[in-house]
Amino acid sequence: MSQTRSGGPRFTLRSALAAMLVAALACGWLSSIWRERAGVQAATFAAGSSAFQRASFEKGRLRGAVLSGDDATFQSARFDQAELAGARLTASGAAFQAASFDQAELTGAKLSGRGSSFQQASLAGANLTSAALVADDTAFQGCSLAGANLGHATIQARGVAFQSATIDAAQFQGANLTQLDPATLASWTFKSPPLFDGQTRFPADFDPVRQGWKPVAK
Repeated sequence: MSQTRSGGPRFTLRSALAAMLVAALACGWLSSIWRERAGVQAATFAAGSSAFQRASFEKGRLRGAVLSGDDATFQSARFDQAELAGARLTASGAAFQAASFDQAELTGAKLSGRGSSFQQASLAGANLTSAALVADDTAFQGCSLAGANLGHATIQARGVAFQSATIDAAQFQGANLTQLDPATLASWTFKSPPLFDGQTRFPADFDPVRQGWKPVAK
């Protein structure tokens, strides 16, 4: 007569299948995390003509992404609340016109525009801390920086780029604005004064207090 050995572990088909199911779910979860952290952050979007017009990237995870376009690429696209820290956005022609980056995270990002790109774009409430905005021709004309944080950011513009921007309550503490024409700065409009501090750098012929900007303590 055979005897069942007591005290040792007992494995059944049901317990084995359950263990396999748990392992499979764990692998799928880890794989999804890896795709979010590695794959999306390395995304590159390069297109011409009218690609990505009115496309929505709202709340997208695009940290460090490279977005490049010309002609009418990314016109009226929406990047509201998107994660774009360290991203590189390069545009020519009419790319990114009327695009929206409201409340987007753009810390350390670089936005470069030529032609009429970024005209009427909205960066209202965006975090542009330590970002670089570089513009030529008529790029960024009429854009909105209302409520944006441009602390320690750098804005460079040639020609009439950045004229007539809206800067209601924008924060420019520590920003470098020396590469802007004083006439361009004077063309910026606001109802609530933009903020600056002792580290904000302006062109030699521009008096921020006289233009209605509000100084704040360091």
